[in-house]
Amino acid sequence: MIGPPPWATGRPSPPLELWHASTDHPVIVVVPERRFLAIGGAGHPGALEFSVATSMLRNAADRVRTGTRRARFGSPRPVVEVIWSIPTNATIDEIVESFTNHRSHRWFQLIELSVGVDDATAAASIEEGRRQAGRAEPLVRVMSLIEGLAVQILSTGGHGEAQTIKDLFRFVSESGFRIRGDLHQVVLVDPDVVPRERSRSIFRVPIDTA
Repeated sequence: MIGPPPWATGRPSPPLELWHASTDHPVIVVVPERRFLAIGGAGHPGALEFSVATSMLRNAADRVRTGTRRARFGSPRPVVEVIWSIPTNATIDEIVESFTNHRSHRWFQLIELSVGVDDATAAASIEEGRRQAGRAEPLVRVMSLIEGLAVQILSTGGHGEAQTIKDLFRFVSESGFRIRGDLHQVVLVDPDVVPRERSRSIFRVPIDTA
């Protein structure tokens, strides 16, 4: 007898599964609670504000790794993830259009905190960054994210992102699922580091089955 699909049990997907997806079809995963350093803003990812926020976030992550005993020299560059707001009650075409023009898009850029990083270490790195920048309040903060059941798909090359997002949301609609969160982009290969045609991102959206 064929049992229920693995995601139907509610158990978190293996970590490796969360970092892999197909360009051919969306896949269903269960994402556990994760902790991040986060910074918020609005507008286009090509804007100066977005790149400055990325730099501030990476600097905070570097300070965390420096203050953590498990930090190692030559550790890989942390992956930046972005939560893009989705217009309420929007159609698929409106969601794609919103993502493409980014005119009023609000976002959170994220870098995941490793299990070995406690709240005190993260808070100290954030406070150090605030003090160095001479700000009254820090722009980076710690944020927990619980996505749970979600659908994800892989996009290769920045110019194909719109079609990839359309395929993702069409799958959700045609499968009878309901969107219950914003669009999550995991930037596996950053177009700021490699030619745009070699960039790779996973796009993910939380869903309900009823």
